[in-house]
Amino acid sequence: MDEICERFLATLEAKDWKAMAATLDPALEWHGPKGDRTDRAVDYIEVLQRSVAPLVDYRVDALCETTRGTLVMIELVQRFEMGGSTKVVPEVMVFDVDQAAGRIRRLSVYWREADH
Repeated sequence: MDEICERFLATLEAKDWKAMAATLDPALEWHGPKGDRTDRAVDYIEVLQRSVAPLVDYRVDALCETTRGTLVMIELVQRFEMGGSTKVVPEVMVFDVDQAAGRIRRLSVYWREADH
């Protein structure tokens, strides 16, 4: 797996916002799954602090990765406990990685429908 993206996912799962910030370009362009967006890493991290931080037993499982130039696409599953059951959120994250700087410039998140 791309080292920068792997570090990002590890910080997401650990809810380590300070370490996550080190993987992101300060001018990160983020496009969320509901059409939300921001162009600052600090704002993106605030979104995660509100949405991910409260989740219990939060896990991120990367399933596969495809790389094309500076783009890294990772299919993953987020799992967490809610209301006594495990919730599963399948998604794809598309990263634009600046390897020289060691940071993610752009991140787009797409939710997949769960298999029926």
